[in-house]
Amino acid sequence: MSKVFVVTSGSYSSYHIEAVFSSRYKARKFLDYVGDSKIYDFGDYRIETYETDRPVWEIVPMFVRMDMSGNVGEAAPAGYSHEIGFICFDVEDNLVWSVPTKDKQAAIKATNEARMLLLALNLWGRASMKAVRKAIRTDKGLPALKEVEDV
Repeated sequence: MSKVFVVTSGSYSSYHIEAVFSSRYKARKFLDYVGDSKIYDFGDYRIETYETDRPVWEIVPMFVRMDMSGNVGEAAPAGYSHEIGFICFDVEDNLVWSVPTKDKQAAIKATNEARMLLLALNLWGRASMKAVRKAIRTDKGLPALKEVEDV
């Protein structure tokens, strides 16, 4: 897979793409140029990195709905989603977990591992959602399925 480097600026309704480059070096050269230019007076430029031609299962992950006992209620492609890992507990307190794989059995296995860890940490159900998100964010033994690239 290759990457593109997208120079963006603005926020909310003024957020937009300034330029797209094939290398970080070229994106930085652009920023050097516009930094010296009187035409561009916005100071909030960012370089965002995107992979091209990613496998479809990374863009459309498999999601699994699993109860506390490990019974699978559903395992299917999630639809377009940036969310990987813990999604939520549904209204019946089933764990909803998303895995970047095309293999249904691998997704079920990863969700079951997450289920066992959540149970070991006594974090189950909708009342525990904030604690689960905090545990994932602080990486206290839960599967690290989110990859964040510093740009």
